[in-house]
This record gives sequence, structure tokens and C-alpha cells, in this order.
Amino acid sequence: MNKLIVHIGLPKTGTSTLQKFLALNHEALREQGYSYPDTSHNFENEEVGEVGRYNNGGFVPFVRGGWEPNWDEIFIRGQEMIRKELGEYNVLLVDECIAGISYNTLERTGEDYIRYLKETYGNVHIIVYLRRQDTHFESGWAQEIKDVDFTFPGMDRRRKILMIQEWYKRFMDHVGDKSSDPILSRFYHYYSRLRRMEEIVGAENLHVYTYEEAKEYGLCRHFIERALQLPMQSFLQTENTNVTPSAMAIEVKRRLNKTLMQLSAFIAWQIQKEYWNMDMPFRSVRSKEGHWLEADQRIEILKRFKEDNGKTAERYFQREKLFDETVDDPVARLDKEEAQDNYIKTLEALAERLCYQIKYPPLQKILSAGNKRIAFWGAGYMGRRLIMEMGFPADIILDSDRARGGKEIGGIKIVWTGDFTEWDRYLILITPLEQADIRKRLNDLGLRKDWDYFDIHALGLW
Repeated sequence: MNKLIVHIGLPKTGTSTLQKFLALNHEALREQGYSYPDTSHNFENEEVGEVGRYNNGGFVPFVRGGWEPNWDEIFIRGQEMIRKELGEYNVLLVDECIAGISYNTLERTGEDYIRYLKETYGNVHIIVYLRRQDTHFESGWAQEIKDVDFTFPGMDRRRKILMIQEWYKRFMDHVGDKSSDPILSRFYHYYSRLRRMEEIVGAENLHVYTYEEAKEYGLCRHFIERALQLPMQSFLQTENTNVTPSAMAIEVKRRLNKTLMQLSAFIAWQIQKEYWNMDMPFRSVRSKEGHWLEADQRIEILKRFKEDNGKTAERYFQREKLFDETVDDPVARLDKEEAQDNYIKTLEALAERLCYQIKYPPLQKILSAGNKRIAFWGAGYMGRRLIMEMGFPADIILDSDRARGGKEIGGIKIVWTGDFTEWDRYLILITPLEQADIRKRLNDLGLRKDWDYFDIHALGLW
């Protein structure tokens, strides 16, 4: 019976690098009897960022199915793909968010998903990489600052940014406090979480490693040779996908987040996208690069989890200590004046790029539509997100589903395309990814691409 092998993270343990490696080597894997299927249908999707393009766990559609009808369809198609591939291959799924404590849309968790896979397919194996708590928290905190999501509504966005700013203080305030156990600390008690996974799939099917040892060995090589027990020489190497930015780059981004928090969601999101495209990995010239945590802080963190780590080490590694507890990492001493100089350089570069974007003819035509109004085609997930979360200006929403006609999204009326006649009065922005039928309909009406109607993805507005 073929195996379903599920890599569940944790986050910040090189999962994105591993996903890209497996996708690149999917043909070589099949020759070795393993399949890395595109259950997310994102491998060839240029609209998805590189970090998210190759994940294939199907976890998000599982926990959010019903909230968005299309996600139910994605989940069903993904499960059909898994079932078909298991008939011939061992199947690999890699999705770090499965390791999450909860995903509150339908009150489902990563453990619920693993339980579903076990009940559905039977022979399920779990692979998990654990990371030392102090370095994991530090890396996760930097990632949140780097990737803060400006598509949240204004108040939620401010709350999110303030929450990120407070995470460090909140975590450190409770490091030595045995009477308090906030969620940030509970996340790092690995033993109980592993035992729950063990109860679902069985002790013999739970494979636990440490990130530090795998990284030293070579993460992708470790996964192939140690976890799958395959020869590495059959596979192509890839570069790291989601590299942790420097301390200076994180400080510049933190200052930019504070500024963008004051802007509308749509404008903030556009500036964020331009910032990502610039790829400005600032390094400190005047100060020594390093990490955020002091040696005594690291010692306190490791002391807090000593008992839990010891139990984990004994049960899953048959040794006394889970991690090498060396704490002599250099600490970042950022020069505030240099950080401000870099921040100003970022704003200047952003201004130059945004001015170019405004000169881009199709975008300029949309932003200065004159006597034409703006219509979205599509009342699905993307259209709703652009209106509800990003505040994109639209006058009406067109949809080919007659049942949606007459309803509203964010106060904007949905019109069934069968009843719509004022095609010459609107600039039409197409929001769905699958557009062949929509374009044919618009072309048959005599409308011109990039003149009367536009693909919102091609314009970089999504």
C-alpha cells in the first residue's frame, strides 16, 4: 500500500525552500516512486508569489471550504488528484500551515486535517521539523514585519501592526513566568503537540527532526536522504526561497509599515507590492550585523522550555537534549541615523517606481476614466476582496451568475450580465483568473482588450 507523506512544517523551518525543490524535481521524484502533485493548482500560476506557488497541502480549502464556493471545488479536485496518484506512487504533501494551532473560519485545525487524511487514505506518515524556540520566535517576528498584510480593513490593519510591535515584549515578559502561559509560549511546547499527532497516525508513522541539524546537513538533502531514504544525486539543487532579511532591512520595513498604516488599504497594498519588487536587502555599514535577542534573553527562553524539550528529546530522539543550546549569537546594534537614511532611500525609490506606474497607459486610463465609470466582472472571492478589504473604487459589479444579480458587496450593486446593456459607459476590470469565456463575450460585443476591458492581474493591481 502506497504512503501519503505529509510534511507539516513548522513555519520558518525552510518549508518554502523544500516546496520549490520538490516542485522542480517532480519528474525525478516520480522515477523514484514518489509524486509531488499540484493539489493547490498554483505551480504554473504567475499571479501567486514564489513563496506560495509550490505549496500543495490543500489545508486552506479544507478549513475554509463553504466560506468561498470555489475553495470547496479546489479541495475536491486536490483530493481526487491525491487518490489517483496514490494508485501508482507514494504521495508527498508539504504545507507548513497544517502545523498551526487553529484556523478559525470553520473551527478546524491542522490536527483535524491530518485526522481527515488518516481516515480517508489510511497509510499516512507525518514529517515535522522542530526549531529552537528563541531563533524560531526571532525569525517569525521578522517575517511578520516583512510581510504585514495591508489588505485588512483599516482598523484591523492598525491592530495587526500594533500586535506585531507588541509580540516581542509580550513574549519576553512571560519568558521567566511559570504561572502564565500565553499563546506565543504554548506554540513552543512541542511535546504535547507531537503526542497528539502520534495518537492520530501512530508512533511508527511520526518522523521528527530538528531544523538546526537538517540545515547543517543540507535541508533538501536531509529530506531526501534521511526522511525519504532516496539517493540525492538524482535531484537538482535549488536556492533558498524565503531568506530571512537583515536586521537593517527589518528596521526599514518596520518604519515603512508605520507610514503605510495611515493610508487606504488599496494604496498601501500597491506600495507594498512595489517595495517587494525593488528587492532592497539593506545591510548596516556603520554597525555590526546580528540578531535581535541578547544572550541572557536566549538563556531565559531555553530555560522556560527546558523540561518540555527534554521530554521531546527523550521520546523522539532518545537523547537528553533536543537542541544545541549555544547562545553566543552576535546582537544587532543598529545606528538610528543610518536606519533613517536607508528609509529615506526606500521612499525615494518607491516614489520613482510609482510615478512610472502612473504613466503606464492602461493604468492611467483606469485612474482617470473621465466620463466612463468602473465595473468589476466577477462577484467571487477576488472581486469581494478588492472591494471589501482593499477599497478599490468600483461603481457596479457584473456577474454571469443570475442568482447573484440584485445583491450587493460593500454597498456596490451586482448586475447580472444578461440584464446589462450599458457596455459603452464602463471600463470593465476582469477579476477571475479563468477569463476565456469572459473575453469572448466582451469581444463579441465589440469591446477591445486593454482599451474597453482589462485583466486586473496583468495590470499588477492584484
